[in-house]
Amino acid sequence: KRQQVKIQKPTGKKEADLLLPLCFVGLCILLVYPPFIQGLYFPVQQLYTQLFAFGLFLAWSYHKYKTGDYHFFQCSLDYTNALFCLAYLAAVLVAANIRDAVGGFLLVSLYFCLYWLVGHLGQEPRRLKIILHLILLTAVAVSLVGIGAAAGTWAYEAAFKGGRISSTIEYPNTLAAYLGSVFLLGLALWNTCTWRWGRLAYSAACYLLLLVFVFTQSRGAWLVLPAALLAYFLVLP
Repeated sequence: KRQQVKIQKPTGKKEADLLLPLCFVGLCILLVYPPFIQGLYFPVQQLYTQLFAFGLFLAWSYHKYKTGDYHFFQCSLDYTNALFCLAYLAAVLVAANIRDAVGGFLLVSLYFCLYWLVGHLGQEPRRLKIILHLILLTAVAVSLVGIGAAAGTWAYEAAFKGGRISSTIEYPNTLAAYLGSVFLLGLALWNTCTWRWGRLAYSAACYLLLLVFVFTQSRGAWLVLPAALLAYFLVLP
């Protein structure tokens, strides 16, 4: 008699394993494209990004459930950020403008999703390294667009106005805050790198970020960066 072959259905574990690379690639995309669309300044851009981020959040939550990991929060900072979101949600109940209050809550929820996804997906050192380098390379690309627009190499709307570089973000003060933050990240990567050519590459990236930072002519950012650098050097081991 012909033996009956049982077809084994994919288990929840296999489905969860498939979600890992998909969620990680989705997170990388989410970290790269916002600076190139005006830094999510406009509500329509925010809405599509929020839907994308919330989808990744649900997918990774499902992955954690299927793999038996029920630890949603891992440290006190997780609870702090969650309470921050809840404060915005509570403000909706007493807001004079419900639409703006809901928009604010969705925006901080997007920030929480990004923080939470990076915190969980970046636990493995190799994935964390990819995330950090993607953030640095994205800032380098944004800086190159700004320099090219300022030099007249190419035309990019609102990337250079009134002698100030604003690049793809189109707001010089916001660009300065963004580049200043990533500049500190570049310094940290340079400090932990032992390969000579790697240190040269990080040095070039940091120099480029600092150059564009200066030509944003954001006086507020100029005042904040030295204090941030002082704090950075104080916490170095």
